[in-house]
Amino acid sequence: MQNYLNVEYIFFLIYNLLTGGGSFTGSDAFYASEFYSQLVTIWGTLTFVATIITLILLTVLLYSAFRLRAIRAINAKFYADAIIVPDDPGKEPATRWEGIEALYDKGGESNWRQAIIEADIMLDDMLTVQGYDGATVGEKLKTVEEPDFNTLQYAWAAHKVRNNIAHQGQDFILTEREARQTMRWFEQVFAEFKFQ
Repeated sequence: MQNYLNVEYIFFLIYNLLTGGGSFTGSDAFYASEFYSQLVTIWGTLTFVATIITLILLTVLLYSAFRLRAIRAINAKFYADAIIVPDDPGKEPATRWEGIEALYDKGGESNWRQAIIEADIMLDDMLTVQGYDGATVGEKLKTVEEPDFNTLQYAWAAHKVRNNIAHQGQDFILTEREARQTMRWFEQVFAEFKFQ
């Protein structure tokens, strides 16, 4: 006896189930045609509700797009006419170090902190220009030989203050005396190498 798949018979059973022409369980059979008619009714309602929601969302999207375009046009006009005024209308600093000193001279602990951080970035740049290798200022300073760098101790001391600011945050209290001394250390390092 040879077994084979009768595809035609399977389609016949599906057809009978969908049209109500046959049952798989006898007199209490479930006919798919009844379920199908209910599904069509529910589907029509769902389609109507989904269409209404889609139209509402599309309206909101279009309104938002037009409002955003209008706001951008107003902003563009406003900023096109705007004049940018520097914080201090006086002369611009001639060198990078003068800019850092000007920041320090504004006073206040936050300005002192920022000035020291900027000076440490400048120290990093100076060490790179001098040819010292390393990923950080500390690594570069470790490669320096003291005879080549008379102010090496000042560079280390200033960098340690910067590290305290960066790593301890507001827990590190920076006094005016310490900030002034740190700026002097940086100044002496930059003066040795004529780096401004």
